[in-house]
Amino acid sequence: MSAEALANFLESENIEYRQNEPMRAHTTFKIGGEADIFIIPASPAALISAVKKCTELEIPYFILGNGSNLLVSDGGIEGAVISLSGINGISSDGEKITCGAGAMLSSVCLKALSLSLTGLEFAYGIPGTAGGALYMYSVSGDGIDSNGSLTISGGVTEVWTANTADNQPLDADGTITVTGGTVFAAGGSAVVALHIGGGKKDAASCAFSASVIASMLVGGLVALGVLLNLSGILTLLGATPLTMRDCKIYALWWLWGTPLMIGKELFPYFIRVDGSPTYSFATALSGGVLNIVMDYVLVGRMQMGIRGAALATIMGLALSTCMGIYYFLRKNKTFSFTLHGLSVKESLYCLVNGGSEFINQLAVAITTIVFNRTALAFAGEDGVAAVSIIMYLQFLFIGVYSGFSIGIAPPGWAYGEGKMDVCRKLERYAHRFFAIALFVIYALTYFLASAGVSCFVERSNAVFPIAVTGMRIYGLGFLFSGINIFASVRMMAYGKGYFSGMITFLRSFALLLLFLTILPQKLGLTGIWLAVPAAEVLTMLVAVWFLRPMQKTK
Repeated sequence: MSAEALANFLESENIEYRQNEPMRAHTTFKIGGEADIFIIPASPAALISAVKKCTELEIPYFILGNGSNLLVSDGGIEGAVISLSGINGISSDGEKITCGAGAMLSSVCLKALSLSLTGLEFAYGIPGTAGGALYMYSVSGDGIDSNGSLTISGGVTEVWTANTADNQPLDADGTITVTGGTVFAAGGSAVVALHIGGGKKDAASCAFSASVIASMLVGGLVALGVLLNLSGILTLLGATPLTMRDCKIYALWWLWGTPLMIGKELFPYFIRVDGSPTYSFATALSGGVLNIVMDYVLVGRMQMGIRGAALATIMGLALSTCMGIYYFLRKNKTFSFTLHGLSVKESLYCLVNGGSEFINQLAVAITTIVFNRTALAFAGEDGVAAVSIIMYLQFLFIGVYSGFSIGIAPPGWAYGEGKMDVCRKLERYAHRFFAIALFVIYALTYFLASAGVSCFVERSNAVFPIAVTGMRIYGLGFLFSGINIFASVRMMAYGKGYFSGMITFLRSFALLLLFLTILPQKLGLTGIWLAVPAAEVLTMLVAVWFLRPMQKTK
């Protein structure tokens, strides 16, 4: 009844509206179910009238700006969505600019330029609308005050607002990483290799078994802790009331699938150490391929939405885990699962040796939040979207370094047997590889940045130029990160996980947070992208210094 009353009111006031409007037509991601009623006021007065009527009828309403990076549930939006697209006028009397809340900031800046008014230069590269910038103080107060004004030389830019937001920040990430599997996989597999090199096959089996059991226990406890505090954790990650439901759905599937996720992380490491790199590769790859295929089937074809995406993920994890279990039941060569001779000491050794992976996972979780919050402050939600795209793309390039380092790092068995000539030979290969690969990887990053970003957003989208520029600056870190990654993996292979952890802590956490705090204050959005290269440069200097003693003792 209230919706009908609202529709009657809008008709009487000649305010444009549509019922059961698909939100996919108003978001850059082209997703989202229907809004009960979609209102398009053409003036500030119409906007105020619509908001007042929704309040009077107790109809929930959501203010929509440009729709950039807006995540809308497949279930749609109950109540009203009020679009600012019709309130985008820009006018001037020569010294003062007046614009609607729906006016794009770039257009306001061009107007100021045409009038020779200065002070808004900083805002030209910020995507989004003037109303959204005011609402979220998206430029950290640089030229924006809390009274709802953009201050520029020669006058004040007044903005028609009525307490509206461009887009509420929806930077939630429903994926929760359980780190136990990776920690024991990396650290435990290195310990197993050392035991194999020393001819201690029983000890290798004990280390493998201790890693499996301990990782399941640790991962289960972490998952339980997250489950008991799920709403608070998702809110910390950026979930809003609009996205909380979908985030919870995906997170719950992921948490209940913790054993599968740990198995998928563990088995490829140990299978490779057991002398079956091809099967290890197939185990890791098959789960990912199945995930992609089922995403297409369940989400794209069957329209199962977030539940389909979660189910596809679980199916991929299950396949990799089952392949790993089958290998150690039927195809293992050197070591196997056992319950004899297990010790807490061995588990702790594996844990400490894989500490760098734990630090890396924890650092990624924390720095991702800092990246998102900082980008939100300097470029609004489009900045958050650009960060997300860059984070996805960087894995393609970092993956080359990680894969090569893990594959060629001096094997633990050779070190365990004292065959330092093998270790030195492999290190020489690595030195030659990185002498060339660092520059090739950055060149690919620079020239393929546009193509990579276009896989996520259209070239006409406001996010596109931010992400492309950011990727090219962020990618400078690839000139140094390969050396740091190899140094970390090398130390872990030698059983010196404390050095590995220190290198990872510096590059992924301490220095990165330091530069994310300092550089954006001086350089704005550019400072965010430069934080990673700066952290990698200093870490490389430290990593080389820490490697010197190992080089002297060979």
